Amino acid sequence: MRALWLISWALLLALAIPARVADAQTTRRVVVIHPPATDDIRTEALTRVQGELTAAGFDVVSVLEKEGTDMLAAVAAAIKEMQPLAVFAIFAPPPSSTTDEATAEILFSDTARGRTLIERMPLDRQHPDHEAKVLAVRAVELLKANLAELGVAPDRSVAPAAPIPRAETVPTPLPRAPMTGFGVEVGIGVVQHFHALGASVMPVVKLSLAGQLGVGVRLSAGGLGTASTAGATFGVARVQQQFGAADLFFAFPRQRTFQWIVSGGAGALHVRIEGDGFYPYEGRTTQTWSALANAGWGGAVTLAPRLTFVTELEGLLAFSPTRVLVGDTEVGRMGAPALLFSAGIVGVF
Repeated sequence: MRALWLISWALLLALAIPARVADAQTTRRVVVIHPPATDDIRTEALTRVQGELTAAGFDVVSVLEKEGTDMLAAVAAAIKEMQPLAVFAIFAPPPSSTTDEATAEILFSDTARGRTLIERMPLDRQHPDHEAKVLAVRAVELLKANLAELGVAPDRSVAPAAPIPRAETVPTPLPRAPMTGFGVEVGIGVVQHFHALGASVMPVVKLSLAGQLGVGVRLSAGGLGTASTAGATFGVARVQQQFGAADLFFAFPRQRTFQWIVSGGAGALHVRIEGDGFYPYEGRTTQTWSALANAGWGGAVTLAPRLTFVTELEGLLAFSPTRVLVGDTEVGRMGAPALLFSAGIVGVF
């Protein structure tokens, strides 16, 4: 009988010890949901997170993210199947997405407390190396902030893994204005006068210098365009114009592909008038100069990191408008006031 009693206790101990070990491993189990191998940005961040968990003595289980699975559904499935202490994941649109900018969601689910934390971070897939470092730092910071609250002491009997190199803290870049730096714009302008002279089409060149916050200075010039023509009883007048201006502008910092631009400044308007008189009247040629004020409003569309399409509508007001006369008949006035519509491509250096 004594022998049977000893054998029974030995069997009970043999069954109880593995159960306790398995239970201890479960209490330290953390599931890390990994994205497909093609997503380098999230893969680097989760690799660092897994290293932090391993160094802290947790039992890390990697689960591959299934395409098309809802974020919260994937976490719920991992909790149901693995019964972990916590679940960590990073979700984001796939790299093949047509948008350059996306939002990553860093998720930490504490099953013991029954709570799930989600932190959102904008991604710029045009600069994947930089974004991978920033996302890794954010993910590790969120992990460390919650490890102490898990309420489970690390298993000191397990030899710690090799220390993971600390990533340098990379500050989140400020939103970049569309024309930051030295810019050269080449485009087409249409000047519309509110008289019989009508519109004139001309090439426009603009040189700009702007800071990171979008405030800049700009020099603009236009000319060598089509002539405006107006006639009366005694002849015909052909008018050509050129203008130059210096202004201040503000390009709102880039949050999306499209940004607004406002500007204002002053310059000069040059007008050349060539007249042809009907017999017995004779035509003559004259030129005038006038000080000019301008104010504008427009938009910019980012085509590439250093290439932007800009379109603007500006009001022009000459302080001494030029009157165009055919005989004694006034057929138009230049710059009193006028509208300039321009569109061009800006290259930033």
